[in-house]
Amino acid sequence: CLPRTHRKNRPTMSSVMGLENRLANVKLDESRPPLDRKHIATQMKIWDELVMTTPVSIGKKASSKERDEKQLGASTLVYGEIRFEPYGITIEKIKKWYGGLKKSGGVFYDIGSGTGKPTFAAALLHDFDKACGVEILEGLWKISNTLLDRWDKAIRPNLPKPKRDMDVKFFHSDATTHDWSDADLCFANSTCFDSKLMQQLAQAAHSMKKGTFFITFTKELPSAA
Repeated sequence: CLPRTHRKNRPTMSSVMGLENRLANVKLDESRPPLDRKHIATQMKIWDELVMTTPVSIGKKASSKERDEKQLGASTLVYGEIRFEPYGITIEKIKKWYGGLKKSGGVFYDIGSGTGKPTFAAALLHDFDKACGVEILEGLWKISNTLLDRWDKAIRPNLPKPKRDMDVKFFHSDATTHDWSDADLCFANSTCFDSKLMQQLAQAAHSMKKGTFFITFTKELPSAA
């Protein structure tokens, strides 16, 4: 996958972050501060503990079942997952290299959040005030709330106070009509998104405030949103 970042009102920030399988070994520019790979590795262990009960097969099965039952053939609804390390490196680059998320707080949205794994990863990688997922398939949304229950019972109590206080929630909603304009960081695992959906997301992104970052995988937003 190709993680890409887009920054509201700064089209020159739209850049390919590098192939996902190369991000972990990217050579740092000496003028840039080092990425906190230890932090990424530490948070990945916590994330692994959280998601160990929810393998990718569960998400794929739930997605396929609902799409078949409701005759939803759209490729945009095909289920896919992130890898924590390159996802974490992308967020670290935003924080350390590109001037985003300079302090604690802010709002995160995952557009098409599936079983919720990227939302929890973001919650571990930065001290947001709020981390939200928006998912249109009810089956996947229910799984994300099952993971949220596990987060609340097994993970949250052992986290530092800013993360214990973080509001993590998932909306069963259509991301093209749901309001996510308060985001400081948006993410979309957009590999299977068609051009129409990408255009709709780009249009919605115009309502985001200046300085917001939007990460997409493989496909770039079709505007300088």
